[in-house]
Amino acid sequence: MTASATRGTYLAEVRQAITQALCLMDYPSPHVEGHNKPVIEVEGPGHALIAAPIVLTRGAQEGCLVEHSINSSRISLRFKAQDEVERCIIDTHLKFLMHRAEDLGIVRKIPMAGYDVTFLITHAHLTTLSPGLLCDLLVTFLENFGTEVKASKLMLKTRSRIAVDGFWGTTQDLQAGD
Repeated sequence: MTASATRGTYLAEVRQAITQALCLMDYPSPHVEGHNKPVIEVEGPGHALIAAPIVLTRGAQEGCLVEHSINSSRISLRFKAQDEVERCIIDTHLKFLMHRAEDLGIVRKIPMAGYDVTFLITHAHLTTLSPGLLCDLLVTFLENFGTEVKASKLMLKTRSRIAVDGFWGTTQDLQAGD
């Protein structure tokens, strides 16, 4: 478990852990003949084909869990929320993302316990996408998601202020007309 002080250090450590976890190979399932099931999903922790998980944190609320096996990797992210409004925005954005999990391919429909979103990458994904591209995608998502949440919160507060001003303006106009 590693705790990072700065955002840059945290992102560099996440990038390094994801890059290591994306060294996957084709490995058929020992349980289902003819299928290539993700070992990380089928087998339990401590199995010979599953490496020790890497936990990276940046404070108590923000973290990344990287689990990898011979043919699959599972990357779970937890985002920092300053208040209930940010938590609601995070949950809404990620529910939207998880509802489109089948279209996106690498997003799990249900995140791992204690995390906000989980990505499952198999060897099959690496046959169509390069590991560097997937790593860049995940780190960019991690970098930009916090910014998007802050922008959504600011827009929500601005719209609330406009609505309140409009309501009070209408109320004052009614009282002045009496």
